Amino acid sequence: MNGDSPDSESNDEARPAWWRANDRLRAEYNLPDYEPPTFEDGSYVHEVVAELEAKYECTIRLVNEDPTETDSWTVLVDGERVESAGQHRDASVNSVFELTAPAFRRVVETAVGSSEAE
Repeated sequence: MNGDSPDSESNDEARPAWWRANDRLRAEYNLPDYEPPTFEDGSYVHEVVAELEAKYECTIRLVNEDPTETDSWTVLVDGERVESAGQHRDASVNSVFELTAPAFRRVVETAVGSSEAE
């Protein structure tokens, strides 16, 4: 990012304007690059969520219900609490949810399967 890779221009154009502005500010202040939230295995949360929402026609949210507990999040599937997830910041201060993408998929698949049985 920020020009570190040969295809950074095409990556930069694909990013929303707010991300490009964020990258410029981070470079100006010599801050680490921004990465969207990931799971422990490095998978981007937004990509996994979008895939599962499309596959199961549901709405998935990771929410922090108590702002005083920043490391405790809840997984909601169609508004129903289905799992708790830890969250921490990595060395670059980017969010990492303490589940792997396959574990998150199982949580959602179990929730969707149990709601279909009702």
